[in-house]
Amino acid sequence: MKKILISTILIMVTSFFLVGQNSFTLDKSATKIEGSSNVHDWVSDATKVSASADLLIENNELVSIQSLKVTFPAKGILSTKGSIMDSKTWTALKADAYPNITYELQKVNSITKVGIYSKLNTTGKLTIAGVSKIVNIDVKAYVITNGNIQFLGEKAMQMTDFKIDPPTALFGTMTTGNDIKIKIDVTMKQTASGYSTMK
Repeated sequence: MKKILISTILIMVTSFFLVGQNSFTLDKSATKIEGSSNVHDWVSDATKVSASADLLIENNELVSIQSLKVTFPAKGILSTKGSIMDSKTWTALKADAYPNITYELQKVNSITKVGIYSKLNTTGKLTIAGVSKIVNIDVKAYVITNGNIQFLGEKAMQMTDFKIDPPTALFGTMTTGNDIKIKIDVTMKQTASGYSTMK
């Protein structure tokens, strides 16, 4: 009898995740990297972003995240200051040796409903220039009317955390600051092969 009960519980739990979890991929991204220099502040766009996730949404509210991974090429980082800045950035990021920057969620520490969005405290592995660090990021998640979900957040860090030497230009007369901020703006859509969202 005990074995039957355990088996029944396992089947119920498995069925919950099969029905509730949905596969999502990137719909659009406006993720940026902000920094400073001794001459001017700068902003770079993270282009060519790809992302995938397994999410549970109920009643237009994010309930849980089983997995989330974001990848973008180092040479997809494009500055508003032009190609010279881009080239210096790619060199600093060792883009030829480590072409991709990746983030992989490891744990959602908490999800709190705040008005029209859910506030998440997350832990994940961020890899830049071949160096991986465990980082905590606070994120807002908005479930949009069309079923898409938007994640907004930001993370301050230092280039030297990832063994990156801040880029210089003009024979060293322009030096960038060590402090940078990644501003996350990613919208994801449910894939056609995903399971139906629970209501």
